[in-house]
Amino acid sequence: ELMPGTLVQCRCPHPVHLRVLAGRLWLTCAGQPEDHFLTSGESWPVPAGSQVTLGCDGASPLRLAWHGAPARGWG
Repeated sequence: ELMPGTLVQCRCPHPVHLRVLAGRLWLTCAGQPEDHFLTSGESWPVPAGSQVTLGCDGASPLRLAWHGAPARGWG
């Protein structure tokens, strides 16, 4: 769970599928020109080897589910 205003950087050595369970996610992947915003129920595929920055972009805490190997630096 991430609290509002919190940022976390992590590396995903294996492909994962990130799903937002609650709140609003701000996601940026190194090397990609655009940021992504996801809300409850939405998901995003994170390719193997990606360096991502995740943030809680809202007033409510963010809860996520990782499908695949957990990312290094998360939790």
